[in-house]
Amino acid sequence: MAEARIDTILRQLRTRDSHAAWSAFIDEYAPLIFDVARRFERDPDNVADCFQFVCERLYEGRFRRLLKFTPQGPAKFSTWLRAVVRNLCLDRLLGNGVVTTDLYGTESWPVGGVALQPTDGKIVVAGSAYMVPPHSDGQFAVARYWP
Repeated sequence: MAEARIDTILRQLRTRDSHAAWSAFIDEYAPLIFDVARRFERDPDNVADCFQFVCERLYEGRFRRLLKFTPQGPAKFSTWLRAVVRNLCLDRLLGNGVVTTDLYGTESWPVGGVALQPTDGKIVVAGSAYMVPPHSDGQFAVARYWP
């Protein structure tokens, strides 16, 4: 979908008959949401659960989160949506009390808090500084913290 079409969908989400707009949104952006969810979950059932969690959060409050997008803002809608979906996936993981050590799901452990940070040095979690060893891919690291 052209980024320009999202203006129409967002406008329609504000109307009483928002179901068609929600369906158009899901038809177009479900692959993006699944792609982001797959970065947080390896198991297909967990990916589907994460997808459902994200969609429920995007739908709630009469599409409150989606309607916060500013078409004249600096980000394209797809870029903005990826960030929102990533944050919702993290919310889901924190709500379950289990976080993986990286975005590819190689290890899981219970956690009291978590922080994502660039892998170039120190982070602060709940007032305590930690050093995180950089990953070989140079992306992000997840630090574990028990209060």
